[in-house]
Amino acid sequence: LLTRHLPVSLLKGTMPAYVIAASVVIPSSVQTIDAYAFYGAPLNSLEIDGVVTLGDRAFGDCVYLNTLILPDTLTTVEGSPFYGCTGLRSVSLPITLNYSGSMFQNCTGLRTFSFTKGINGIDYHQSAFVEHPEWVGQAHKNKMSVNVWTVNKKEDIQKMIDLGVDCITTNEPLLV
Repeated sequence: LLTRHLPVSLLKGTMPAYVIAASVVIPSSVQTIDAYAFYGAPLNSLEIDGVVTLGDRAFGDCVYLNTLILPDTLTTVEGSPFYGCTGLRSVSLPITLNYSGSMFQNCTGLRTFSFTKGINGIDYHQSAFVEHPEWVGQAHKNKMSVNVWTVNKKEDIQKMIDLGVDCITTNEPLLV
């Protein structure tokens, strides 16, 4: 069992490398989790309470992490804090979060999103929607818009239209 007093901010390299498949509770006293703070840490369970800001890849490549519920206090997300969390299966996003962007880039195991009132859309590279076409329907079911980027080939544009995305970011607008 790992017990630590955590500061207001968790900086890069805070998680000890010797912890194996840990369950971590981050208390409400921690407001910011800096970029790469838990990068590659063997977390299987994560409870975050009170965090306002998540840095880029703060939990990147935490491949054992499987379920994530983000706190209502979360308002700022930088980059892709959960990049490469391939074991992640279910995510619940808070009402206060105005950004979903590429938070879950390369989370190939992710199957279920729960969105609460306040999130108005998702925005991912086309490869995410090719891998998880069900995300479009889940977002629409939750009255969210779906943006896809950067789609430049005619056949890829058509595939995204067929999926029902709402907005396509492209360098070839005449093809749309």
